[in-house]
Amino acid sequence: MADSHAFELTVSHAALPGLAQSINARLAPGSEPISTADLQALAQSTKPSELRLSLIFPSDQALSVLALEHPEQVVQPGSVALAQVFLAATTCADRLDVCFFSTSRALASAMRESGEVRSFFASLREHAIDAQVREVNEWHESKLL
Repeated sequence: MADSHAFELTVSHAALPGLAQSINARLAPGSEPISTADLQALAQSTKPSELRLSLIFPSDQALSVLALEHPEQVVQPGSVALAQVFLAATTCADRLDVCFFSTSRALASAMRESGEVRSFFASLREHAIDAQVREVNEWHESKLL
């Protein structure tokens, strides 16, 4: 049975460097850094496209459960990676709609239940035009994070 979870925000082009910096601060070692140009190219793509990210978080109860079920997600003691988080973006006038999502049942569950994960995505509201991050479940129901 499939599952999905997403966090979405709307950003101006001027906010892209800060957003990229926030993402890069959570990337797993060895991951290619995200640039403003990467985000713009993603949004301007004429075909569906996304970037695959591996984001690291301090372990909490929900991430400990993930690590027990998927030991390959453990990066170092006390840190767990969400290794299949996708980043997509679309252009809307002078702004970008940015979406972080996973369709893996285990990762979607961690995105819903981990305080560390939710706190990180909530912190991205500083880059949003409306200072909001929306949480979207598998039924495409949206609520503010």
